[in-house]
Amino acid sequence: MTQDDNFHKYKELTEYLHGEGYNDDQVQQIIMDVQEYEVDMRVDSIMDSIGSGQLDIQKVIEEALKKLES
Repeated sequence: MTQDDNFHKYKELTEYLHGEGYNDDQVQQIIMDVQEYEVDMRVDSIMDSIGSGQLDIQKVIEEALKKLES
């Protein structure tokens, strides 16, 4: 993801950070760290959903494998 892509996806955060006086390089690094955090949160959320039964992982696996067959 390019710096411009990050700025676009995280427009509000970018504007906030610039308003706080951070330069483009600092904003880029902060956004990269936020993205890592976001990925970790998604994985944790998915695992929690599987554990609680809200997400039927077997059904997801079966559907994914069907796509390979077509």
